[in-house]
Amino acid sequence: MKTEMNTNKNIIRNNYIYTSYECIINSLICLSIIFLLSLLPINNHQLNHLTCSANEKSGGYMNYKIIYTEGSTIECHKIDKNTLEEMVTDIIIRSNDYIKTVEDASEIKIADKKHKIYIKFIKLGNRIIILNVQEQVICTG
Repeated sequence: MKTEMNTNKNIIRNNYIYTSYECIINSLICLSIIFLLSLLPINNHQLNHLTCSANEKSGGYMNYKIIYTEGSTIECHKIDKNTLEEMVTDIIIRSNDYIKTVEDASEIKIADKKHKIYIKFIKLGNRIIILNVQEQVICTG
């Protein structure tokens, strides 16, 4: 009877060891797959496509990603945030030729007569960081 119990205990122990071995092998396979996927480069064309598809709502083509700083739209109370972001995107698309000529890390200010909006932002590479947006600005000149 003790021999039979010993045999059963050995079978249970072997099952635990085999299961642990399988789990270790599976985790190593998953980690190696994740490592290989992290080595693959992300195609810059795909990133531009994602940025442009988000900004194509306005009907133009733009190769900038717009980032709003916290509190950049705090002075805009009358316009809905989504509408305001569409207006800002439209203004930036229409000013794309001018923005291309400005050096990186330069502060750019645009007063738009069409939407009566004043925008202050910084261009960093393919990103535009919106610092301040003001509504109901009267443009003269």
